[in-house]
Amino acid sequence: MFWASPHTAVGGANCANCPGFEENPAILLNSLRYALGIFRDILLLIPFDKYPSLMFLSCMQVIDLTENYLRDYIQNGNRQAYENSFPELFEHFYQFWTRRENDIAQVNSEDIQLRQNWINQLIEKLSRRLIDREYGLEAISLSYFIGVGTTNGHAFKWRNRYCVWLPLETYTSTELVNVFVTHEIVHALHYQHSPAFYFDSRKEKLQISRQLITEGLATYITLKLLGISDLQALWADYLSESDARKWQRACEAEENNLYRLIGERYYESDQDIGIFNAADPKDIYRFRSGYYAGLKLIENYANKNNLTLNNLLQLPRGQFEKDIFELIQSQY
Repeated sequence: MFWASPHTAVGGANCANCPGFEENPAILLNSLRYALGIFRDILLLIPFDKYPSLMFLSCMQVIDLTENYLRDYIQNGNRQAYENSFPELFEHFYQFWTRRENDIAQVNSEDIQLRQNWINQLIEKLSRRLIDREYGLEAISLSYFIGVGTTNGHAFKWRNRYCVWLPLETYTSTELVNVFVTHEIVHALHYQHSPAFYFDSRKEKLQISRQLITEGLATYITLKLLGISDLQALWADYLSESDARKWQRACEAEENNLYRLIGERYYESDQDIGIFNAADPKDIYRFRSGYYAGLKLIENYANKNNLTLNNLLQLPRGQFEKDIFELIQSQY
C-alpha cells in the first residue's frame, strides 16, 4: 500500500538423468492430460455468471471492472450498479481504505486502456521472471477498477485466494506501475504464504508491527525483483529525485528516534501514528517514514540471516515479529 529467492526450479528435482520427453513421449502426453485436468477443474470453479469481466493474464486471474465503470458510472451515473459489479471488493475498500462519501474519480477510456496496457506488460515480465520460483503467482487474482484517488491498492481475501486491487486513477506513469503494482502483488503473495499477517479488523490493520513488516517486506522484495534503488522502491517517481533525497536525509537524521518510537509502540494499533501515511511532506512522522524503517530492517534481517525472498514470504508471523523487535531494540 502506497499510503500505506530460491533459484531452484519448481519441485527442486535434478532431472539430468531422467528420461526426457523425446525418449518417452508418454511422459509428455500424461503431463498434458494432467495440466488440462487442472485447468478444467479451475474453470469449473470460476463464477463467470457473477463476474462477466473475469479473464486470465499470463497465469493470473483478472477481474476487470473498467467496462462496468464506464457504462454504469460514467454513462449512466449509477454508482451503486458499478459497485455491485464486485461487491466484496468495494465492501473491503470502504471498510479499510477510504470513506464511502468520497467521489469516484473521473478517468477516460483512453487513459484506462493505456494504464491497463502498462500493467499487463509488467505482469508478463514478472511472470517470466518468477517462472522458476515457487511464489504461487497463479494462485492470486488481480482486479482493475477506478477508485476515489486516496490509495493505489493492496490485497484482500476473496473466496479461497488473495486478490490484488488496483485503482487505475493513481497509476499515471510506467514507473508508478512497475514499482507499486509489484509492491501490491508482493502483499498478496505474502498473505498467501503467511496468512497470519492479513487483517480482519481496523485494529489488526493498524498494528505497527504488522504494517512495519508487511510494508518493509513488500518494498524490499520489489527492490530485489526489479533491480532498483531504495528510493525508487520507496517512491517510484511520485516525488522528484531531489525531494526524495531530501526526505531520505530527514529519515536518516531521525533514525534513532524513529526506531525508538516504533520499538515503544510496536504491538500497538493507533491511527494517530502516521508513519505509514502520506499526509504531510514536511513531517517524516506523517510521511511514510515507516516504509523507510521497514525496508531498512527487512534488508538488514535478510542479509544477517542469509534469507531468500521466498524464505521471507514464508516466515511465521510470531517468530518474524519477535526477531524484528529485537533488531529494532539494537538500533537505539
